[in-house]
Amino acid sequence: METELHSIESSQVVDLQPTKATVLLIDNDLASYYLVYEILGEYGINVIHARCGIEGITLFRQQPSIQLVITELLLPQINGFDVLNEIKRTNPNMQVITQTANVINNMKQTCLDAGFNEFIEKPINIQSFIFEVRKFLITIN
Repeated sequence: METELHSIESSQVVDLQPTKATVLLIDNDLASYYLVYEILGEYGINVIHARCGIEGITLFRQQPSIQLVITELLLPQINGFDVLNEIKRTNPNMQVITQTANVINNMKQTCLDAGFNEFIEKPINIQSFIFEVRKFLITIN
């Protein structure tokens, strides 16, 4: 895979160097997990997977190496907004992205107002997804 992609949001070239970052993906859809795992794995990013919000919060608290959280909004047990609140309560500086197919009624603005750092629509655009993830990870490293 090429190590440079053009961002949809920017005409600048995005240099995607391999990283040792760890991302927590909270999503009960296995197809979404496999896609994210494959995309991020190409760049050496470790992906920890949780299939529900409670499991995601537990893993987040147990794994201090997590540098970014990506969560679906519609999850079993508790929703993505509750996950966001618990993660921010544990670490107010943690970057949390929502990745969801729930795009009705100005959901993007609702998510950003709630405290998510970014909103990514499903199905994901791979170039945009890589750009967003990299944007958050580069500010950490």
